[in-house]
This record gives sequence, structure tokens and C-alpha cells, in this order.
Amino acid sequence: MEVIQTETQVVEVIKNITSIDVVNKTTAVVEIAGGVRGSDVTVQNRTFASISSNTTAGTDATQDYWYACTAPLTLILPSPVGRTNAYHVEAQTGTVTIASTSIEDSTSLDIYTNESVDLFPVNGMWRVF
Repeated sequence: MEVIQTETQVVEVIKNITSIDVVNKTTAVVEIAGGVRGSDVTVQNRTFASISSNTTAGTDATQDYWYACTAPLTLILPSPVGRTNAYHVEAQTGTVTIASTSIEDSTSLDIYTNESVDLFPVNGMWRVF
């Protein structure tokens, strides 16, 4: 198994993920473009959730959160102030509105079917990558 050690490697892996099947809060099956498939991939300090209605995102600052949104909805993130964890949000069907106190100098961000974003706290604001 290759260990990902740099931010650039993480971004490349994220860009090539074609699906994530949630097994439980810390285990997922990840399929990467090109047909490579890992099974029972255990990810430390990650929480995976498939959601279909308006949801307030997890607030444990020691966890990164991955949300697969299976219906149009609003996902409310906590304030980015003092946080170090990240959020990955994927819109599988319809428009997903991500709301918080500050996302790229706004209070919300819409993503659409088959789009995803990664949000990281930078200087008291959620930054989109």
C-alpha cells in the first residue's frame, strides 16, 4: 500500500476518486479512476456520511468529514474560526447549498449534481479547493 504524504498527492487522489461506498464511520470502499478499487479502506479521523435532507455538519475538530449528498439539501458547517479539520461535500443529485458564517467571503456556496468541493479553514474562513 502506498502512503500518501503530501498535499499534492492528496489532491491527485481526490480528483481521481469515482465513488466512495460508506461501510461505517471509519471504513469505506474507494474506487479510483482507471478501475483500481480498494476494499475496506480504513481511514483514521474521517467520518463518512450519506445524507438526503438538511443537515448540520459534524463539529468534532479532530475529524475530517465526507458528505455524499443524495438529494437537494442544505448542509450547515460550523464556524471555521479556530478549526483545523476539513469537509468534503459531493452533490450526487440536485443542488446542495453549503452554508456557514464565512465561505470564500460569502455565507453560502451551491454545488450541483456530480460536483464536489473540499473546504479547509484558512484565516477564519472556509476556503474551497
